[in-house]
Amino acid sequence: MSKAQKLISGIFAFVFALAIAPTASFAATNYDLSVNGEQFTSEKLTIQCGEGTATYDPATQNLTLDNASITNAVDYGGIDSELTGDLTITLQGSNQITFNDNIGIMATGNVIFHGSGSLAISVAGDTMDGISVAGDATMQNATVSVHSPGGLGIACDGTVSLDNTQLTSNGLYAGIDAADLVIKNGCTVNISATEQNCNAAYINSTDSSAGNMTIDGGTLQATSTVDSPLWAKGNIAIKGKAKVALNGEYPSGCNGNLTVYEAEIDAKNTSQNNIPALSDCPTIND
Repeated sequence: MSKAQKLISGIFAFVFALAIAPTASFAATNYDLSVNGEQFTSEKLTIQCGEGTATYDPATQNLTLDNASITNAVDYGGIDSELTGDLTITLQGSNQITFNDNIGIMATGNVIFHGSGSLAISVAGDTMDGISVAGDATMQNATVSVHSPGGLGIACDGTVSLDNTQLTSNGLYAGIDAADLVIKNGCTVNISATEQNCNAAYINSTDSSAGNMTIDGGTLQATSTVDSPLWAKGNIAIKGKAKVALNGEYPSGCNGNLTVYEAEIDAKNTSQNNIPALSDCPTIND
C-alpha cells in the first residue's frame, strides 16, 4: 500500500470512529424510578398518566405529578422507587393512584410530599398498602388521602412527619404504622383501622429510642373499630392546643409516658365493659 493510500485509509478510520463515538457516549441512563408502569430514563423524563403527567428531575430527585391518573405498575407500586436519598413528590392539580390488587407507592428510601395539589390513593387487595416506605415519610403543606381496606394506609419503617398537612388514611390494620409519628403546625388528620387487635395509629420500633408519638397542634381524629385508637411503644405527648378525638373499644395509651400539655382530648370507649378510654392516668402539665 502506498503512503497516499495509507493516509486515506487512516483518515477514513478516524472519521468512522468519530461517527460512532457519540452513539456510545450518549447511551440512555435508566433511573431507579417507575410511574404508571414505565421507567424513567434520561431520554424519557415525562410519563403520561391518563390525561396528566409525571415528570422526573434526576438532578434533584423530584417527581412532579400534574393531574396524574396512575393505574398501571411494572411490579409493585403505581410509583415504585428504588432511589437512594430523598424522593420529593410535588403535587400539582388533582392526582389519583387506583388499583384493585397492588400497592399505591413503594419506596426504599425517604419520601417527601408537598405542593398545592392533592393526591388520592385507593388500593384494594389483601395486604396491599396505600403507601409503603422503608425510610421516612414526610408531608409538608400537602393534601393526601389514602384508602386501603385490605392493608395499611401508611406503612413506614422510619418516622411519619406531618406538617401543616391534611391527611385522611383508612386501613384494615392501621391508618399509620410507623417507628415514630410527629403531627405539628395546624394539621388536620383523620385515621382509622377496622381489623381486630389493630390501632388507627400503631407506633412501634425495634430501636429503643423510637416508638414515640408527638401531637403538637392541629386536629386528630383516630378511630379503631375493635381496639385502641392510638398505641405507642414509647411515649405519647399531646400539646400545642391540639384537639384530639379518640374512638375505640380499648384504651389509647403507650408503654412509656402519656403526657398532656395544653390540649383538648375527647376520648370515647365503645366497649360494653366499664373500661377507660385512656390507658392508666396521663400526666397533665401546664
